[in-house]
Amino acid sequence: MRSLATILLLLSVVSVKAQLLTFSFEGRFVSGVGVPNFISSNFNDPGITSSSIGRTGLGVSPFGGEAMNCNGISVGTTSPVLTSYIEFRVTPQAGKQVTITGLEIAQLRSNSTGATRIAVRSNLDGFTSNLGAEISFANTNGNTFMVANLNISLSNISSQIIFRIYPYGGIQTFGTWGVGGRAGNDLIVFGTSSDIVLPINLVKFTAEKFAEKAKISWTTASEFNNDKFLLEKSIDGSTFEYVAELSGAGTSKELNTYEVIDNAPYKGTSYYRLTQTDFDGTTRSFEPVVLSREQGGLSIEQVAGSLEQGAGSGEQITFSVYSSTNSQASFYIYDMTGQTVQTIKLNLTEGYQTLSLNTNNVNSGMYIIQLSAGKEVVRKRILIK
Repeated sequence: MRSLATILLLLSVVSVKAQLLTFSFEGRFVSGVGVPNFISSNFNDPGITSSSIGRTGLGVSPFGGEAMNCNGISVGTTSPVLTSYIEFRVTPQAGKQVTITGLEIAQLRSNSTGATRIAVRSNLDGFTSNLGAEISFANTNGNTFMVANLNISLSNISSQIIFRIYPYGGIQTFGTWGVGGRAGNDLIVFGTSSDIVLPINLVKFTAEKFAEKAKISWTTASEFNNDKFLLEKSIDGSTFEYVAELSGAGTSKELNTYEVIDNAPYKGTSYYRLTQTDFDGTTRSFEPVVLSREQGGLSIEQVAGSLEQGAGSGEQITFSVYSSTNSQASFYIYDMTGQTVQTIKLNLTEGYQTLSLNTNNVNSGMYIIQLSAGKEVVRKRILIK
């Protein structure tokens, strides 16, 4: 028997629903009007802000009792009148989201003339459809009290949710209906709050010149249910066109780096926008990065072999050189003491051209390369291993 009692106790604990928000009208009664038009919540989960509940478009019934009693309910209607309701809100704190599983509403109907039905709706669909089933009073004659339970499935909502309870189907306009009338909590919102899990933690998003092309790269520190990335570009920052689509890493807690080469960037300024898509289709766009291809008179960019990884001695390093005019130029390689290692004379044409450097006669180490044409001078540092 002791074992059975333990099992029953565990089952009892498991079945308890977590409460997210509650309202109690005990001690809120004002003689002649019942509960005031607006009262605050008596409990709210730490993940949400405090709330209030109030009437809109409904009369205040003189019927007593610790309840938010209303009259002026629509007579004979078979669907909610959207201007007459009792409203309350669930507002997540910053960085929080809520999951709501149900509502419990204590309600009463005085005599035989009050509302015969209620419906609950929310702003998530513009108050167009009922949350759960419509609730009807089983006894339409005499005073009636009942507790309505609605099963609701709202998951991971980070924005404010407005709930409205619509009473309708009244017998007479002075008939009374209200929320409340029992000891303890009169309205309970069941659910939980949690920290918002970002679909991706984007730690880097850059665009840089890559010869005549553009290299766009981004790095994530973590990803959650990430399906894919869409990269787009724009010449004006408002109208974007497709560049590439890359698969995401799904769920990952490791650094992931992505790279796209745009073979035809715009002349002048290009805006690159990154959009991430979850497996459920939810999308999020990040602030565009800007790449300016406004050129000076002279520039040099390393195309093959990176400064970080270096090029092995005897390998060929390829550069892209840009000149705004046809000109004669000199290409120098200096070691870190300032001694000249190589000198190459060039005839540059307007636009981009490729320059290859053979490192057969160059020892391993760090070097400075310099391109000079008239008064224009540009320098880069390279590593030869």
